Amino acid sequence: MTSIDAGGPIGSVPSGPPLDSWELAVMGPRWRPPPGEFEVRPVPGSVEVHPDALVFRALDVVDVATGSPVVAVIPATSIRTIGPLTPGSPGVGDWLPKWQRRLRSPGFVVGTDAGAWVFDGPDGPKRASALSQRFGVA
Repeated sequence: MTSIDAGGPIGSVPSGPPLDSWELAVMGPRWRPPPGEFEVRPVPGSVEVHPDALVFRALDVVDVATGSPVVAVIPATSIRTIGPLTPGSPGVGDWLPKWQRRLRSPGFVVGTDAGAWVFDGPDGPKRASALSQRFGVA
């Protein structure tokens, strides 16, 4: 099992079922590598779209501080920008063949009060557009 320093409390997970869910890898703005490592790679898991938040649930990754599975809540009120990543963005798109990483957007970014959340996976521009419409931000 992999571990990261998730950087503190997660916030309140919304009640009720998500409106949508996507299998993506994520990098949070406050996440740090565990002791002895120097880099945080995108963490695989699922992103749930709720009316008032995004919720990320890591797959087989725990927080070094708590030993609990990594769960992150991004309240809609903290979202400032949403947009696709540019082709060739570093550290993401490993699921794409190398030649395609220079040509395709591998995911999207959600800018928040705490910093940028990077979401790595297919259909980045489409998902960024759907979230922009859902939360009313560009």
